[in-house]
Amino acid sequence: EVFGMAALLLFHDARRASRSDNQESYIPLEHQDRQLWDDKLIAEANKYMDKALAYKQAGQYQLQAAISALHCHAPSWEVTDWYQITLLYLRLLDFNGSPMVLLNLLVAKSYTAELDKVYQELLLLEVQLPDYQPYYAAKSDIEGRLGLLVAANASLDKAIKLSQNGSERDFLLRKRAVSLKN
Repeated sequence: EVFGMAALLLFHDARRASRSDNQESYIPLEHQDRQLWDDKLIAEANKYMDKALAYKQAGQYQLQAAISALHCHAPSWEVTDWYQITLLYLRLLDFNGSPMVLLNLLVAKSYTAELDKVYQELLLLEVQLPDYQPYYAAKSDIEGRLGLLVAANASLDKAIKLSQNGSERDFLLRKRAVSLKN
């Protein structure tokens, strides 16, 4: 697990330079400039990942690092291996059955499964995460992709209200302003 955690931290740190710029204080993964990702840190993370995998004992940090590795190795958001990420989140649920892990699983599934079925699963999760900002941000995104624009805007408003991070709140407010124009 120590090697898995080291890999996880390095994969996340490798993307640091792309998480904000002069215009925006928060840039989500799907919009990050992958050219800014630190290839040396990714290579170092890969070494720790190999060491972790050599033990052949999956753990939470190894699984989280494997998910981050899939993001780091995808040449673009569009070709991210969501199927593998979904499988890793399913396995992670065995170690950590928290509603937050389930939320991440549903987000991953939303790129590989029937979106309306994923949405129904997501709705059931709301009772466990009634005040969790990322839940409403994810819900808004899925509702928008389903064409449920009124619901998407309501969920986005709730995410904005619950946001305790100024950078994320500003990002959500910009997203809301764009949705009002459309």
